[in-house]
Amino acid sequence: MTREELRKIFNDAEKEVLKPETYNKLVAELVDSDKAPAGSSEGFAIRVNRVVEREIVFEVLAKILAAK
Repeated sequence: MTREELRKIFNDAEKEVLKPETYNKLVAELVDSDKAPAGSSEGFAIRVNRVVEREIVFEVLAKILAAK
């Protein structure tokens, strides 16, 4: 797999994950759970970013494994 192919897979995964519905669902899940940092908007933003990055990686891995 070339670097360009992998970059395209990442770009496609970002488009798939970074949708308003996904973001709203993620925020709702974090607010309703004990995973959200208490009283810190910076901590909350960091937690959201980490979860989004993880979802992008999962999407990339799923696409790569499906291609094999």
